[in-house]
Amino acid sequence: MYATRPGHPACGPPAARRGLSLVELALALSLTAMAMAGLMGLVRMASQAAILAGDRLDGQQGARRAMERVTEELRWAETVVADPACAPSGLCPSRVMVRIPPGNPYRRAESYEVVFQYNPRQREIERRLGRGVNNLASRIDALEITYHDAEGALTLIPSAVARIRIAIVARARTSGPVYIESTVSLRNRRIPYVAPTHTPAWRPSPRGYREPTPSPPALPPSPPGPGEAR
Repeated sequence: MYATRPGHPACGPPAARRGLSLVELALALSLTAMAMAGLMGLVRMASQAAILAGDRLDGQQGARRAMERVTEELRWAETVVADPACAPSGLCPSRVMVRIPPGNPYRRAESYEVVFQYNPRQREIERRLGRGVNNLASRIDALEITYHDAEGALTLIPSAVARIRIAIVARARTSGPVYIESTVSLRNRRIPYVAPTHTPAWRPSPRGYREPTPSPPALPPSPPGPGEAR
């Protein structure tokens, strides 16, 4: 048999040669579980933030596509048509009807009237052409339309509308509302013709034989200019 030398690990006390105790093992497992729980919480928060950001981005893109589609066609309009469904002024805050003249990129040589409106029941923006209806955007909370004249003032006269301001409020499934607005000018607007008013020239009244010709009415004296006697 071989004798062990003093200082050899095998010569130490039995406690030095044993493994982890149950208390140490339980403590290590609990610390590992706490670290894993914290890591899982961070992963869950990051995934939720990504879902919210993606859902909000989807809502923004849907509302922006609808805004681009509406404003692109409204730019070709020549006038806003008085809508019978928008009595008494003919203009609605959530519905607009315009006339597109010939030469447009949609029907070429044919003019037509198109309606853009908000459907609160379906929560969508619709484009109506005759009996056809197209859905431009879903999950829309509101469509706000205001009408302005050529100088930018609000107007309730359809023929005086030169600019249309549109605001779309969209709501995503898991995030707050998204607000997008734009102002479009009617590119082919026809300005209503107003006949000029002329001051009639003075003419003498009819006179009899050998009656003197009446003199024209006297004009009021003009104010003196600078340096003239008063």
